[in-house]
Amino acid sequence: MKRMVAGGIGIVLNLVGFALVPLLLGFVGLVIAGMGSMSLTPLDPRGGTFEASAMSVYGIAVPATEAQAVTCEITGQGVTTEHTAHEGYSVGEVDGIEYVEIYEVQADGRAEVTVMCEGASDVALSDFGVTSILLGAGVGLVLPAVGLVLAIALLVWGIIARVRS
Repeated sequence: MKRMVAGGIGIVLNLVGFALVPLLLGFVGLVIAGMGSMSLTPLDPRGGTFEASAMSVYGIAVPATEAQAVTCEITGQGVTTEHTAHEGYSVGEVDGIEYVEIYEVQADGRAEVTVMCEGASDVALSDFGVTSILLGAGVGLVLPAVGLVLAIALLVWGIIARVRS
């Protein structure tokens, strides 16, 4: 009887886990990725380049005081850009100067991206990696699935033991 109850409780808890664990681990991955995006890599405003991958979203940032006056030309094969200066998204500080994102860059695959900006004294790159979010959500689905299989095995074992006694 105890095995059957334990198996039933295990199934209920694992079904709840299927909903909560992926969300929780996905959130943890999002926080880790967000912390990574807060580190800024300097780029030359007259023509800085960086290697982009499909597993990241990149932010082109400038000092907050210059954000509205800066225009950039961003080139690369399979690269899409979105102008985000109007959102005022702060990506961190360098030497006490606050930087805000003015463009968001995504690549279809591996690409070398060139950034040339006018009206900016400094340009920085932030990297928002998506890999940690996907890994967190993947682990969040695998763990409850294994637990559910174990709970079903315990339930079946409990039912068989109950019938035999």
